Amino acid sequence: MKKFVLSLASLALLVCVFATAAFANDVTYTVADVNLRQGPGTQYPVITVIPSGAAVYMEQPDTGSGWTIVDYGNASGYVATKYLLYGQNIAASASSGSNFTAGNYTVIDYVNLRTGPGTNYPVQIVVPSGASIYIDSVSNGWAHTSFANYDGYVSAQYVSGLGGYSAPATTVTSNTAPSGNAGNNLYYVTGNVNLRTGPGTEYASLVVIPAGAGINVTDYANGWAHANYGGYVGYVATKYINGLGGAATYQPAAAAPTTGTSWYNGHDYSNVYEYSYYYHYNKDVVNALGSSPQALIQHFVNYGMSEGRQGRESFNVYTFMDQHPELRERFGNDLRLYYLNACGLA
Repeated sequence: MKKFVLSLASLALLVCVFATAAFANDVTYTVADVNLRQGPGTQYPVITVIPSGAAVYMEQPDTGSGWTIVDYGNASGYVATKYLLYGQNIAASASSGSNFTAGNYTVIDYVNLRTGPGTNYPVQIVVPSGASIYIDSVSNGWAHTSFANYDGYVSAQYVSGLGGYSAPATTVTSNTAPSGNAGNNLYYVTGNVNLRTGPGTEYASLVVIPAGAGINVTDYANGWAHANYGGYVGYVATKYINGLGGAATYQPAAAAPTTGTSWYNGHDYSNVYEYSYYYHYNKDVVNALGSSPQALIQHFVNYGMSEGRQGRESFNVYTFMDQHPELRERFGNDLRLYYLNACGLA
């Protein structure tokens, strides 16, 4: 009878093969929309975006790099471990909150997603009230999360269940919250800010005013200004208004601005587009993209025009077509060209 001899090296190789094969069959789930990349780093190209809650097969676990190799559909690549369900324990252990558990949380009000853990960091996008976000860590009143492909930090006090991790509230004194009559003069907001129905964060938000926008202020007291923006009348926190409550100075862009809410890729679309109108009457877009001024003007130019969406109260593309029958021969049913014509671009 022939004996079957298996060397130690062969046995080790066989164990590795079986272990790898077994691990490759392990399934985990994404906890947010996440990029599948060609390599272990954000500098590598994106293969595809894996939607939140999707099942992926793990090919190689995270060995400390923060990246996991996975299979999704017919593609294979690298995903940041913190956005995978099996990485929750890793993320949670990095949190400064001893009782904190990484997972999905609900935003209880419109809140800024910033590039860093503090109000001195730039705002990337405004997360709408009621949105679900995945939080992997909390420290000093700031939660690390992602939303609409943006990665950053939100104040924990605006997230349901994280009140205990919020930084101590700052007492507002008369020196930082003056009162007075502003005479309906024009002021500028220094960041994306809510215009509310009353003077406090407990009041509902009417609209999000984009950074740099002008508002007319009638009076202000106790840290809140009574103001008018785009036909909406409500209250804005004075700390976000240039010249009131110690807000940082805002310098309006000179000449032809390229970052205003009606500007996109060097062109002004103010004849057919106004941010607050598009935000108010296109909730499906806001629900999908958030309230970022840049995201909304980009959607309007690239998609909204072709769909015939109304971007401002004074311009309706179908009315414009009826008023200019001479353009029919040139533009036919290409709605986007009528918008561009109204802006002097076609």
